[in-house]
Amino acid sequence: MLSCLNVVILPPKPNLFTDLMAGSSAKRSAKRMKFSMENGNDLDRNSFLQSANSLLKSSMLSPSVMHELLAKCFGRVSFSMNVTVPSLYIGGRYLKHSRTLSQTAWFIGGKRKGTSSIEELICGPLRRFFDCHTTLFRSSGREDIDVRMLGNGRPFAVELVNPCLSFATPQQLGQLQQTINGQSAPSVEVRLLHVVDKRHLGQLRDGESEKTKEYLAVLFSKHAAFTQEDCDKLTFSDALQINQKTPLRVLHRRTLLDRKRNILWACAESFQPGSNYLTLRLSTDAGTYVKEWVHGDLGRTLPSVCDILGKVGIDIVQLDVANVHLQWPLNVDALRDDCSVEKM
Repeated sequence: MLSCLNVVILPPKPNLFTDLMAGSSAKRSAKRMKFSMENGNDLDRNSFLQSANSLLKSSMLSPSVMHELLAKCFGRVSFSMNVTVPSLYIGGRYLKHSRTLSQTAWFIGGKRKGTSSIEELICGPLRRFFDCHTTLFRSSGREDIDVRMLGNGRPFAVELVNPCLSFATPQQLGQLQQTINGQSAPSVEVRLLHVVDKRHLGQLRDGESEKTKEYLAVLFSKHAAFTQEDCDKLTFSDALQINQKTPLRVLHRRTLLDRKRNILWACAESFQPGSNYLTLRLSTDAGTYVKEWVHGDLGRTLPSVCDILGKVGIDIVQLDVANVHLQWPLNVDALRDDCSVEKM
């Protein structure tokens, strides 16, 4: 697919497009640009190039005809054509088993924290396999660096910009998945790699606000052991609405807002009488700050676990995302059936 036409005109001459079209047989395209001749205004260089590009992309003028017309009108002219292909999108779900790995490269004060990221571990093999110029990583939300992503994994998609390999078979995707998992083990695991239609990327974006998530949280009570009564209070099936102000820990990069969120259900697990530790499984709306719901964030989240139990000094010491409930991939089997290999 021809993406652009770079034209250098020496020397400049007025009424560029008018003179060009005067020697062209592309009368239909000339009519489209009639407004430029009727208003008496000369087209500037950018407008001329846009017009030339439109003609070339419409297949009404071949490169050789374009060169002939330009040379006829301007005496000396040179141009070059850059060939690009549409971006290819590869989607899947990733699991993160590490508590020291960020989703993207993390910098604080200009200094990098950590040696790698989920984005780099996934995109590196994709970039080498498809021989593309660059990659753009998208995901349906993100987890904190110290939170594991377990269960069915988090949906993601990678845009491969100007790839040399423009399609992939299910077998190739399976081999690529094994390569990523082999190089990223034990920190990251990818599943269900597939070619994604660009139109489906909105599912990831919409999912950031519409999906629900399950968590496993380990709570610690500083002053008193948990009791069976505490477990009963933290086990419910009817949604609990909470109000959350933007947490203090992210206030430097997030707008100060009041957010209405729902704890959809919760269930106390792994309880041992007399223990200061309690495992809580819960499901929430997208965008719920679970850590702040536990300790209250100095009263910025109401009601919190501390409020529900009537205790202070309860904090969260470990958090895992157990599941992300979002349909992704969309009809992966049908998409894979349509894949084929084409090496440019």
